[in-house]
This record gives sequence, C-alpha cells and structure tokens, in this order.
Amino acid sequence: AGGEHRRRSRRESPPRNHPSSPSFFSKLKCCAAAGGVSSQSRKPQPHSRATPGRFRRRRARLPVPAAWPTDLDAQLEIITNYWKELNELIAQRRGALRPTLAFPQMWITFPTGHPDYVLAAELNPENHVAFVKLRLSGESSPEDFAVLEMQREELEHKIGQSLLWQRTADERVITAERHDIDITSPRDWRTTQQWMADVLEQMYLLVSQWAH
Repeated sequence: AGGEHRRRSRRESPPRNHPSSPSFFSKLKCCAAAGGVSSQSRKPQPHSRATPGRFRRRRARLPVPAAWPTDLDAQLEIITNYWKELNELIAQRRGALRPTLAFPQMWITFPTGHPDYVLAAELNPENHVAFVKLRLSGESSPEDFAVLEMQREELEHKIGQSLLWQRTADERVITAERHDIDITSPRDWRTTQQWMADVLEQMYLLVSQWAH
C-alpha cells in the first residue's frame, strides 16, 4: 500500500514548468534584468479605467469659443464692429471686391453686378460657424450653376477647402464653412475675417463673368 501511494503521488505531482515552480520566476527575473518581458510572453492587458478621464482632461485643455451673450445690445455691438472691420480689411486689400453697407444683423451682402446673384457672408455665433454663400436664382441660374460646377475643382483649390453645392426649386447655392470661430473675442476676428475676404473675393471673381 505504501508503494502504491508513492507511485500515485509521483503521477499527481505538478509539471516542472508550472508557474509556481522556481524556474518560472527565475526566468521572469532574467527577462526583467534584460529589459522586461518580451512581447511574446506578455499577456494582453485590459484598457485602463483611467483612460476615459485622461482623454476628458485633454479635451478640456483645448480652446473653447466663448458663449454668445444673451444681451441684445451686446450682440448688436459685436456684430456691428465685426462687419465694420471686415469692410476695412476688404478696402485695404484693393481687390475686385468692394466694401458694402453693413447693418447690425447676422449677414452682410455684396453686389455682384447681377440682379439675381447674391454674395453674402454670414455668422452663426451660437454654433461658432461662419459662412460665405453665393446664391443664384432666376431663369439663367440652372445653366450658370452648371458652368460653375465645371470650374468646381479649380475654385475649391483656390479657396483651399471643399464647398457645398446645393440645388433647390428656387435657387442654387455654393457654400463655404468655417467652424470653431469665436465671434465674442475681437482678438480672434482677424483670422475669420481674412478667411471671409479670401472666399468672397474668389466667389466674386467667379460670378463677375455674368455682371450686367
């Protein structure tokens, strides 16, 4: 009975390469001394619970546009001064586009020389977006819009961004957008105004071929 017990104990003993054996830990020590466990022996680790918080902190450090004021007088003052400075910038450039009348509203329009074609810059302060739009209406707009679409690649290359080309029952619209603007900070106006002036100039040159 004693011999049978010894044979059964030998069969049930753990293999030498079991993780609890001293040789396993000695291998880990050797790997650590050599610079760490190899990628082949390292077990995949689950994502850290701190990861979402870490990304949230990074996003919080990004500049965030200020909130649009709720006071109407403050809004009108900001808009009036913004369009005034845009007109001054356009005048300083002495390009084909000329300054125009500005009112305390969220858009400003520029004459194109065509009664049915309107060139405008618009602001959406609450969503921090600026627009430049060319609106074509009237009987000749479908044909003229098709001509402009043939020049789409050239126009978008000059402006430096993709444009939105839309057709409705009443008009055709070409739109350029700029996001993450801060209209509440005069220090940040010039960047958006320069972008507006660039796009307005290119769209004006494009549509001036049909000026009356």
